[in-house]
Amino acid sequence: RHVVYSIIVGVTPPTYTPEELAEMKARSQEKVTFDGKEMTRYEATQAQRRLEREIRKQKNRAIIAKEAGDDEMRRDAQLRINQLTGKYQELSDAYGIPTKAERASVSGFRPMKTENNTSVRKISQASAPKDSSGLLKSGQKYDSDTVRDAYNDAVQKIPAQIDTSKPLEEQARQAFELRKNIREQAREIMQDIQKADELNRERPNTMTFEQMLDHKMNDKHLSYEEALNDIIKTATKTNDEVNAKYGRDKK
Repeated sequence: RHVVYSIIVGVTPPTYTPEELAEMKARSQEKVTFDGKEMTRYEATQAQRRLEREIRKQKNRAIIAKEAGDDEMRRDAQLRINQLTGKYQELSDAYGIPTKAERASVSGFRPMKTENNTSVRKISQASAPKDSSGLLKSGQKYDSDTVRDAYNDAVQKIPAQIDTSKPLEEQARQAFELRKNIREQAREIMQDIQKADELNRERPNTMTFEQMLDHKMNDKHLSYEEALNDIIKTATKTNDEVNAKYGRDKK
């Protein structure tokens, strides 16, 4: 969406004066506190981009759910869209930066009505509805403690889901994908959008199996077989730092 203009260097006057450029730079670096976190206006625009990407992701999810006739998944996606859109507007207002609605648009998306209920569900693990992996079912939002406990439980069940009759690489791939899917699902059902976004930003769930294998072999200097075994081992252990943040001591 950029526009190119021809200029004659040294002849064509600049669009902005040095004073205007200095003012823009100072404004972009000015820090404002939002939701307890201090960011510059430039950093806030990057937060906008992350929210726009997540809104598009949920709109695509809603389209898929509609085509599949999965009303529960569609309502869940719409609730997430509503929450993200509200956070997007709050962020933009707090920093006085313009919104870019077109960046969050997805062709073919049609919103659906949802119950205006954003209360946090804090329930016991015994009564929480689970899927086959042991993680809380989608379609509901849960408080961070409940999600973390369910996440730890699901991760501990990974070894039982690995087909040990397969070659070692296939076992490692299964463990890696199971952990990655559990991580993504856990962030989807978190009621606290800010914490979910923080996890996605600080601990992105984007690494592929091949990238992980390369990391183990090149950065940790493990052999091929050692790297595969390490992938299986680490897939069944949760992060100590994140557990400590949630007051959980499961490993």
